[in-house]
Amino acid sequence: FAIRHMSAVVLASVAAAVTFGSVTPDEEVLVAGSYTMNDPRQLVLYAGLSVLAVLAAYLFLRLLDVVERFSDRNARPTWLRPVGLGLLVGGICYLDPRLSGTGQGFVNELLLDTRFEEGTGLTTNLPWVLLALALGKIVATSLTAASGGSGGAFMPSLFIGATLGAGYAKLVDPVWGGSEI
Repeated sequence: FAIRHMSAVVLASVAAAVTFGSVTPDEEVLVAGSYTMNDPRQLVLYAGLSVLAVLAAYLFLRLLDVVERFSDRNARPTWLRPVGLGLLVGGICYLDPRLSGTGQGFVNELLLDTRFEEGTGLTTNLPWVLLALALGKIVATSLTAASGGSGGAFMPSLFIGATLGAGYAKLVDPVWGGSEI
């Protein structure tokens, strides 16, 4: 964030925005319905969700560190690391294909709270499935980054946050009697 680098950052940001706008249709990347908090007791729910999010972030960063250190020490020959970790990620994504890629469509579906058609993997109206998807994305993204093939952490973080939030909401909805969530 040195001032001498600011012009390069601004130029890169503008170039990225222009490129993104020229190759994608004129639609929003993420779409969500409106929400208003009508009852201050809902802050208790947000506190619980924040604890869950902190635990997930800690697990994500810790697992990424452990996998990178382990793969740096034990990958001989060097081509073995991306091949082995790539096979692990492929196996995880085979179990549930929603864990592959950016997950942008899945996040949009969760934000709009719609149901999925049969045959697209496990059902999403079970809170434990959503929490397991968050854990699966943490593991898959950590393995991908440790293999050297990282495509970034922004969209996986959105996926993890969306599945955690939706799973948490579906978990507490039957027992929450304070107000509408």
